[in-house]
Amino acid sequence: MPDQKLAYPLREAAAMVSLSEDYLRRATKRTEGNHLPAQKVGKKYLVRHEDLAAWISREGESA
Repeated sequence: MPDQKLAYPLREAAAMVSLSEDYLRRATKRTEGNHLPAQKVGKKYLVRHEDLAAWISREGESA
């Protein structure tokens, strides 16, 4: 099984899904539609791997 992180900083998560960090940051602040769950740890926001995978699937459906 390949090593997989539990969570990613927004910049790394954005690179993984080929979107801008700003786009993901706005998705974490959405109150309606496809919200991306993220947890603030210190000064960084972290996105869990499972949440990113589920979010990108939903984002593709809404396009």
